[in-house]
Amino acid sequence: GLMGWLPIIAGTQYSLSVFSFKNDERKLKWAFALCVGLYTVFNFAIQNYVGAISNAFVSIATVILLLKKK
Repeated sequence: GLMGWLPIIAGTQYSLSVFSFKNDERKLKWAFALCVGLYTVFNFAIQNYVGAISNAFVSIATVILLLKKK
């Protein structure tokens, strides 16, 4: 189903972002946070809770730092 597509969507989204935003570090970090967020959902769906928790931490920390550093 849709959960199986999440890693493919995440990888594609991040690859396209690298090519599109190669000179904009802030946009790349937002793309990274989204990519890791998608992997978090996927890991919860496949019951990989350790991976999900670590991905959630990385994604949340990235978003918090981006919001603090406007």
